[in-house]
Amino acid sequence: MAIKFPHVDMEGARALLVDIDNTLYHYDPCHAAALQACWEMFRREESAPPGEEEAFKQAYRRHRDAVTRRLHPQGACRSRLLAFQGYFEEGGYAAPYARALAYDRLYWESFIDVMEPEKGAQELLARAKEGGLKVVAVTDMVAAVQFRKIVALGFSSVIDFIATSEEAGAEKPSPLIFNLALEKTGAAASEAVMVGDSEEKDIAGARALGLRAYRVLHEG
Repeated sequence: MAIKFPHVDMEGARALLVDIDNTLYHYDPCHAAALQACWEMFRREESAPPGEEEAFKQAYRRHRDAVTRRLHPQGACRSRLLAFQGYFEEGGYAAPYARALAYDRLYWESFIDVMEPEKGAQELLARAKEGGLKVVAVTDMVAAVQFRKIVALGFSSVIDFIATSEEAGAEKPSPLIFNLALEKTGAAASEAVMVGDSEEKDIAGARALGLRAYRVLHEG
């Protein structure tokens, strides 16, 4: 799958706001590798037969969805740690929080290990920096994980700030997170450009505040 970036007009802009997941890199293969690593650890620890793999992954998904419903729109609604905690609590495991901590750590280590920067994103960020724009990543998720992604992708030299839903207290398309990003850059909405993959969250959310917004497309 390729991410196709549109031509982004930065004329007169002072700030570029950019989404992270499925914009700066591809999320799905990273998640698949991370969850597979967690299953492999579970299989070894519990001597689980291969036939239980799908049940393990479906149960994880169920707990992820439950955390999202309970905590939305806070950044913690995306927490893998809380999803794993729910899984191990439901299974009656001793010290489920300790097991959750280990699985959360493995999940993100495995996720970041296979993550690769999108070429079009590299070019976009380079253009913004060459043009003197302040660049802020605007993203749903807990801050610590998104900070790690930006550093691992090698973008810490071109992204000035990160605005997360954990810090803002609400997910996109809430104006709270976009206003937080603008505040960090010192730019007005009319002086900022947003680039992301979600029509509802990134594009509509930004345009509602008066930003120019451009959607990347996934092909293949």
